[in-house]
Amino acid sequence: MAKEKEKITELSKIIKEHSSYLYAAFAISIFSAALPLAPIAYMRVLFGPVLFSDSVLNLAWVTLVLVGALILGGLLEWVRQQIFFSCSVSISNKLDKRVFNSVFKETSDNWIEGSKVLSDLRTLRLFFTSPPMGALFDVPLCFVFLILIFVIHPYMGLMSLLGAVLALIFGLMTEKKVTPHIEDMQSNMNASRYELNSSFKNSQTAVSMGIIPNIFRRWELKNNKYLISQANASGVQALGASGMKFALSLQGSMILGVGATLMILDIINLRDAGNIIIAKFIGALAVRPLMMIVMQWQFVVSAREAYRNIEKFLEKHPEKKESMSMPEPVGKITVDKFEFKPKPDMPNILENINFQVNPGQLLTVLGHSGAGKTTLAKALVGFIEPSKGAIRLDGVSVFGWKKSELGKHLGYLPQDIELFDGTFSENITRFDKVNQEYLDRAIKLANLNQFVESLPEGVNTNLNPDILRIPGGIKQKIGIARAIYGDPKLIVLDEPTSNMDQESEKQFIESIKEIKENSTLIIITHNREILLVSDLVLTIENGTQKIFNTIKEIVTEMRAKKNAALQKKTLDLQKQTFLKSKKENES
Repeated sequence: MAKEKEKITELSKIIKEHSSYLYAAFAISIFSAALPLAPIAYMRVLFGPVLFSDSVLNLAWVTLVLVGALILGGLLEWVRQQIFFSCSVSISNKLDKRVFNSVFKETSDNWIEGSKVLSDLRTLRLFFTSPPMGALFDVPLCFVFLILIFVIHPYMGLMSLLGAVLALIFGLMTEKKVTPHIEDMQSNMNASRYELNSSFKNSQTAVSMGIIPNIFRRWELKNNKYLISQANASGVQALGASGMKFALSLQGSMILGVGATLMILDIINLRDAGNIIIAKFIGALAVRPLMMIVMQWQFVVSAREAYRNIEKFLEKHPEKKESMSMPEPVGKITVDKFEFKPKPDMPNILENINFQVNPGQLLTVLGHSGAGKTTLAKALVGFIEPSKGAIRLDGVSVFGWKKSELGKHLGYLPQDIELFDGTFSENITRFDKVNQEYLDRAIKLANLNQFVESLPEGVNTNLNPDILRIPGGIKQKIGIARAIYGDPKLIVLDEPTSNMDQESEKQFIESIKEIKENSTLIIITHNREILLVSDLVLTIENGTQKIFNTIKEIVTEMRAKKNAALQKKTLDLQKQTFLKSKKENES
C-alpha cells in the first residue's frame, strides 16, 4: 500500500518557492566555512616550506594569499547574509499582507491570536538574518572537517568525532530541557502583557475606585511566573553552553594528547608534529556551528514555534478567493430569511429577518439590549456571514462584492468607537486622498466645526491619545463623519447618539434629513426621537423580527387601533347605560 503523501502546507509551499535563495546560501557556505582553514594552512606553510626557503619574498606572497583569503571569507559571509535578508524580505512580502488581512478580517474578536501571529511573523523574519541561521547551514560541513582529521590520523579523528558527539549530546539535552521553559516563558509573557493592556484600558476606573493595588497584585503574579520561567530557561541554556565549552576544550586536549602518544610510540614522525596542532584547530572548527546553535538555542526554539504557529494560522484561516468587480452600487439593501449563529452547536442570535430599504430611505432598528441589533449591523456591512439566508446589495450578496471596491460606497459606525493613529482629516477620509468638499460636508453634518476650530493645527492635528483627551461624544461624531464621508450608498450607524448631549442629538437628527438624500441609511438605536425622520421601522425581540413597516402605515395602524378601542369603549359605555336604564324601568 502506497504511503499517504505528507500534506504540503501553505507556509511550506512558500518556503519551497524560495529554495533558490537557500541553495545559493548553502553553496556560499561551503566556501565561507572552508576559508577559516586559511590561517591553519598559513601556519603549516609558514613553519615548513617558507622557513626552509629562507626567503622574505615567499613569506610576503603567502601572507598576501592569507589576507586575500580572509577578505574573501568576510565578503562571502556578507553576501550570504544579504541572501538570507533578501529571502526573509521576499517571504515577508508573500506573507505580510496575507496574514495582516486574515488577522483583521477573521480574528478581530480574538486580538490575542491576531497579535501573536503578527509577532511570530516578525520572529521568523529576524531568525533568517540571525547567527544561528548561518550556523545551521555550516553544520553539514562539520563532517568534512572531521574527515580531514581522519586523514591526518584515524585515532585523532576518533577523538574529534567523540568531541562532536559529546557536543551533540549536550545540544540535544539542552533542547529537551530548555524548550518547555521557553514555551512557559512565552505563554506567561503573553498573559502578563494582556493583563497590563486590559488594565490600562480601564485606567480611569482603576484610579478613581482605588483598584490599582489589586490590579498590581494580579499583574505581578503573572509577571513573576514569566520571570521564573525566563530564569529557568536561561539557567538551562547556560548549562548547555558550559557543556559545549567543556566538549570543545576536551576535544582539543584529547587530540593533542593522542597526537603526543602517537609520536612517543613512533607512529607519527616528529616532522609531522605540526599536523597535531592543525588537527586541534580543525576540530574546533567542526564543533563551532553546534556551539553557536546551542548558545542561542532560545532563538532557535522561538523561530520553530513561530513557524508552527504561522502554519496553523494559515491552515485555520485559508485565503479566500478575490470577489469579482461590480458596477457602482445604487444602494438598495435586501435581507431575506437571514439567520446567524456564532458556531454550529450554538443557538441563533438572529433568525427569520426580512426587510428591504431603498435609496433615500431611513430604516430605524429598535429593540432591547441583547436583541441582536449589533449583530445585524455587522452582517449588513459584510463583517459577518449569514448562517442562513442572504443580505443583498443591489441584488448581489454583500460578500460577493470586492471589499476594496465596496468600501468607498459603504459607511459604518460601530458601537465601540476607536480612532486611528493619524490626523483628524485622515480619520475621516479613511487615509485616502482628501476631497475637501466631502470633508467639509462630513464635518458640518457631524457638527464638528467647533471642535476643529479648537484643534491647534485644525484638520491636520494628530489625534494622539497620549496628547489629546478626546471625549466620547466627539469620538462618536468623528466616527459619524467617517461613515458619511464621500456620500456612501449604504450607511449603517449603530447607536449614533449614545454619547451625545441633548443639543448634539437634536442637531444630528436634523442632519439625518440631508444624509439620507444620497444614501440608504440604517440606524440602530434606542432613541425613539429618530423615528420623527424615519421612513421605515424594524423591531427585533430576542433575535426575532416583530415589526417591519413604514412609519405612515404604523401610524395609520395605531390610529385605527386607537379608534377601534375608542369605539369599543363608547359601545361598552352605551351598553352599560342601556342595561342600567332597563333595570330601573323594570323595578
